[in-house]
Amino acid sequence: MTHSVVPNGVLHFIERLGRRFLWQKDSNSRGMHYVGWKELCKPRIQGGLGFHDLIIWKSALRARIVWDLLHHPESVLYKVLMVKYEMKLWDTSLGKKSSATWKIIQDGASALRPILRWNIGNGMSIDVFQDVWIMDRVLDKWTTFVNVEEVENFYVGDLLNNSSQWNEELIKRCFGAIMAERILAIDVGNDSHGDCPELIHDRRDMTVAAMAYRINFGVEENNICWLYNLKLHPRERFFW
Repeated sequence: MTHSVVPNGVLHFIERLGRRFLWQKDSNSRGMHYVGWKELCKPRIQGGLGFHDLIIWKSALRARIVWDLLHHPESVLYKVLMVKYEMKLWDTSLGKKSSATWKIIQDGASALRPILRWNIGNGMSIDVFQDVWIMDRVLDKWTTFVNVEEVENFYVGDLLNNSSQWNEELIKRCFGAIMAERILAIDVGNDSHGDCPELIHDRRDMTVAAMAYRINFGVEENNICWLYNLKLHPRERFFW
């Protein structure tokens, strides 16, 4: 599933078998599905049973491939993809013209993107609106003023001057005062070095695939771990 193109229809069929196994007593009866499958696929800490949504899990597993690829630019695969696709992981303009391998990598890149933060080098790999480069969230989620018309389709590198430092005049013109101050405080690396991605939350107790999967269910936790410490009947705990 990680390295090959598995049709979503096949994954939906497997999930359907799982639902039948959970709710139906035998193959001759049609059991009542008391809780939606999406709810059951939530992490246990959010009230679910931790089942895997196979469509989301497939992409999350591929996120690990992309993470390794980004950190091994000397690898043969990276060099081949750089020559053929310029490593534009989030550029979907090729559509059906791209290979199956590239489609798998782009699928993993889409799952990896929400958990990545970029350290700025030349800034030409970082989308101003779509990537995380200001603390821990994309620009769209900051409650601030932005001159969208002027910076639309900008990369962070477009906000730098010829000396590879922040273009202070441009930033103050395009962003609110508080956000401009925050941006100008971000360190900029050497122009000769590319942008370097890192995990927003480098958790030792979770793999990259697990983090890419969980981000789809939000970061808020419902703090129901105490429920599992109670000596409840499984059905009572299940329908709490």
